[in-house]
This record gives sequence, structure tokens and C-alpha cells, in this order.
Amino acid sequence: MASRARSPLLPVLFTLLPSLVSAAGDVVNEMAVYFAGQYQAAGEVVIPAAELDSESAQAVQRRFVDLLSPTLGPVVGYKAGLTSRTAQARIGVSQPVAGRLLRGMLRQSPARIRADAGARLAVEGDLLVRVGNESINRAQTADELLAGLEAVIPFVEVPDLLFRRGQTPSAAILVALNVGARFGVTGNAVPLHNDGSWRERLSEFEVILYDGAGATLARGQGKDLLGDPLEVVRWLRNTLNAQGIQLVRGDLLSLGSLTPVLPVVSGQAIRASYLGLDPGQAIDVSVIIVDPRD
Repeated sequence: MASRARSPLLPVLFTLLPSLVSAAGDVVNEMAVYFAGQYQAAGEVVIPAAELDSESAQAVQRRFVDLLSPTLGPVVGYKAGLTSRTAQARIGVSQPVAGRLLRGMLRQSPARIRADAGARLAVEGDLLVRVGNESINRAQTADELLAGLEAVIPFVEVPDLLFRRGQTPSAAILVALNVGARFGVTGNAVPLHNDGSWRERLSEFEVILYDGAGATLARGQGKDLLGDPLEVVRWLRNTLNAQGIQLVRGDLLSLGSLTPVLPVVSGQAIRASYLGLDPGQAIDVSVIIVDPRD
């Protein structure tokens, strides 16, 4: 892992950065370089004093991801954040935000993640779907959206909140920071079929997070994702298409938090049990937050 060492003056200087570099027209690059440096060092980010508009936030995210790709690999999918009304109200927005998933962010269950692998790691029950064909870019109805998908994958996201405690980022800053994408742990994929039973199953399935002793930490249902996970698919597809991105077969779509976002504890074992996605069995996804001293 990259060293955490950094200049104690850097946060102060970056707070002033937008006014210092705006004349040169290099705010986007400077902000992305700062974010990438802190991300790679697992250091906290100081939220800049100047606000970003939507276009600039997306430009920072693209540059930020480009800077991470040499070590984390190519983009393999996209994520939606703020897909619950509670999360949107906390930030003061009325719609989700979108980020990118890189290949090196994903782990197969059971996974081990070091507690110091991020600035402020958290955990949440999430859900992935995998694009089956490019008809999804033209889909209008829920059935057409479903026909464009080939699998659903239980997914425990381990995002990095990145910003300092006590700071509340705007939606634009969340976008610039790639919606906190750091790690995600995948379970076994379940093939999707375009029929009415799957539409109901996607809304009604349940996920329960347990600690290592079997105590319940949090729970949620598919309908917690904008009322219907397929509506998140629609929103994410529309948002990406508007940015000139066409979904292709194999793209992964993370649909957002099914449970509250919980801080992780060093040495903690977490198991997410997905009930109702596969009628024959529960699907478990496990992750251990490894104490770096071990």
C-alpha cells in the first residue's frame, strides 16, 4: 500500500486551490490529482472551498479514475449512490449520483480487506446486475430493461467515505470522488430471466447483515432501491447515455445501498445473507476487515 505520509500543509493549500489555479483553467486536473493522491495513500480528503457544477464534477471523476486505472485496472462497471430517499435527504438532493467501478476494486467472497486500506472504510448491503446485451440502451418498459440483463449478483460494498469527519460533501463532490468506490465483494451470480416472477423477486428479496457472532447489524429489501431495482437500472442507464456511454454485455451495475452504511471495525467479520434471490437457497457474501497488526 502507498505510504500515508503527506505534507501537513496540503489540506490547507488545497482549500485555497480553486482560487489559485482557476486562472490557468486547471482546476479539474489539480483536484483529480489531489483526490487520487489521497486515495492511493488511504488519506482523508479535505472538501474544497469552491463548489463544482455537474459538468466539472464529472470531468474530475473521469480524470480521477484515469489516474487510478494503472493500478486498479479498467472500468468494468458503474455504480449508483444515494438510491434511498433517506440518503438523498441527508445530502439535500432528489436523485442518485453515479460512479465507476474498476476491476481491481472487486473481490470474490469470502474476502479479506485490511482496515487501513482506506481513509474511512464502511460496509453496506448492495446489489449488482450484469448487462446481457446492448438492447438495454433502448429499453423503455421494465420488461425490456429486464431483458437487457443476464444475472443478478449479491454484493457487499466496502466504500471509502474519504472526507473528514464532520464534513458533509455536496452531491457534486461525491460525484468527483467517484461516489466513494473502494472495494466490493461479490457472491454467486444468479441467472436472470425475463418473466414476471423476477420482477417481483427483485423488489421483494431481503438482505441481512450479521457480525461474526451472528448478531444482526442491518437489513433491507430490494424495494429500498428507488422502490424497484429496475428503476435504478433505468436511472443509471439514462445518466450514462447522457454522458455518451453505451452499456455493453458484461458491464456490472451496482444499484446502491440496501442497508444503512455502517462503519467497519478492525478485526470485524461481516456476513450478508440474501434471501429470495435464489428460491432454492440463501446466498451469503462474507468479508473480514483484517487488523493490520495481524
